[in-house]
Amino acid sequence: MAATIPKPTGPFPVGCCDVMTKAKSLPVDFQPSWLCAQYTDLGSYMTLYYPANTDLDVTNYERASWIPNLHTSWYCNGLSVNNLRTSWFSFVVKYYQKGVTQHAFLNAPLIDAQSLKEHALDDAIKQSDKLPVVIFSHGLSACRTFYSSFCTELASRGFVVASIEHRDGSSCSSFFIDSDGTHTEVPYFYTDITDDGDEIKFLLRNMQLLKRSKEISKLMDLLQDLNESPNTIENVLDIKPDLSPFKDRLDLSNTILMGHSFGAATCLDALHKDKRLKCGVLLDLWTVPLGPDLYCKMRNERPLLVIMTECWKWKKNCDRLKMYANHQKEGSIETVTLKNAGHIDQTDATPIIPRTLSWVFGKDLGPIDFEHGINVQRKLIMEYCTKFLVMSVSGNSNLSSVNFLSDEYDLHKDFSIGYSM
Repeated sequence: MAATIPKPTGPFPVGCCDVMTKAKSLPVDFQPSWLCAQYTDLGSYMTLYYPANTDLDVTNYERASWIPNLHTSWYCNGLSVNNLRTSWFSFVVKYYQKGVTQHAFLNAPLIDAQSLKEHALDDAIKQSDKLPVVIFSHGLSACRTFYSSFCTELASRGFVVASIEHRDGSSCSSFFIDSDGTHTEVPYFYTDITDDGDEIKFLLRNMQLLKRSKEISKLMDLLQDLNESPNTIENVLDIKPDLSPFKDRLDLSNTILMGHSFGAATCLDALHKDKRLKCGVLLDLWTVPLGPDLYCKMRNERPLLVIMTECWKWKKNCDRLKMYANHQKEGSIETVTLKNAGHIDQTDATPIIPRTLSWVFGKDLGPIDFEHGINVQRKLIMEYCTKFLVMSVSGNSNLSSVNFLSDEYDLHKDFSIGYSM
């Protein structure tokens, strides 16, 4: 029996589609130094999650697979490289992911404005004529579909979520399509993950981080095209969904950036550089790629919710996050720790691999019940995002603080406020 990813709780079924734009300038080879070079431009690649109509006949639509259908073996092989660097684990991943699907229907039609207002649960969604937007940035050795528990939850509540696939060598795999239609893999670049001040490792990760931030900004450009002139977008994938219903439907004035681990670091860097991004939700922020200038000196004018897991922490990471917070406006960063949870408990991967193989993940997997952990995080994230939207809609267009974790907020008992050793 295939593993089950937690269902979204919102009133809307979720549609999804893939969009890849044309590669304009190819790397000499697939070392990060070439992938991250200034001139390299592989275009953008995203899975778009969105609310579909409540009367959707789901029997007419296929559920999206968890590991992408296109080039599944590439993605599975990349996962095995990061975890054990052995071929047998690739076989395990291929076996257990077979039949695992997301709670999202491929190319289902986008919800109409009237149905959205009638069925939305949140005032922030009902009061707006447009759909709020979240961009999701994946972590190291993950890809655009690994966080569907969060992406589909947001979409089921009325958000459009653009889950990016980074092509800097940090995804478990990716690919681009040449002008002649050839699919070329962008493989995962393996290196030991350390936090011992190794300058070579920092330079590598920082180089990838800068590339990832640029990819976020390019994706914002693509979302603007989707909102203003969707028919001009050249999707190079064989399956080309109709993007015209997205015209004038996106609220890009309050875009929220969300990411996990390396993706959280990417979000933090991008929030400092691209003023179109208004708010951040950071899951298990990994500070190594950021460098001392950002976490010691730079001031961010955007509100942040940081959710860390109890089993995934070490002193340098804690100290850097604290240093960063100390340089920001009081109250702009709100941090909680999910008790008994590990790094992998913020992805879809936990239910895919059986508990008998949990040793593969080590301290990255916590004792918390996976579905419960996902649900309490989803609730917290939704409530934070909707409060941010309500405050923005009411005229606070340049928010630097949401003041979410106030005395009035009933924080679930599985969270503690703050993050420390």
